Amino acid sequence: PEINEYHYAPQTASIAEQLKPCLQEPEPLPRDFTQLFDDSLFRFDTSLIPSAIKLYQEMGIKHEPLSLIPPSFETPLPPLQPAVFPPIYRD
Repeated sequence: PEINEYHYAPQTASIAEQLKPCLQEPEPLPRDFTQLFDDSLFRFDTSLIPSAIKLYQEMGIKHEPLSLIPPSFETPLPPLQPAVFPPIYRD
């Protein structure tokens, strides 16, 4: 293969020796630690239902309630064989 340009790798050893410090002040923490949690990500409520129904009208889709699809639990069984043993006769 032809090499058009050389791609130089950085000299990681020399870069590692030239550290550049960075100071950053953290934001002050609130006194009430529960403000740090975002419950809206895992919220379970019905606030989005009106906007979802409005999307049906905007997209021109007929809005119908969901119907139950009955499950079918038909599992194939192996053919049955009776567990009958021939009698043992004493001589």
